[in-house]
Amino acid sequence: MKFWNSDRMPDLPTAEETKKREEELSKIKISLSDRFVMVGTAFVCLFLPAVLILLGIVFVVMLVFGLF
Repeated sequence: MKFWNSDRMPDLPTAEETKKREEELSKIKISLSDRFVMVGTAFVCLFLPAVLILLGIVFVVMLVFGLF
């Protein structure tokens, strides 16, 4: 089945392009402070909202069943 925009899809990278990209990524050095910033950002953007949503659901359930 051909999609209406399939002719605009990029070609898959060749083995040479993949190897070149892997070499470029292996040369990158990430400092310890940058790693802490990435972990902290992931915590703030992913973990905290999930916990707050779950706590909100628990609070609403407690209100519905009269436990609070």
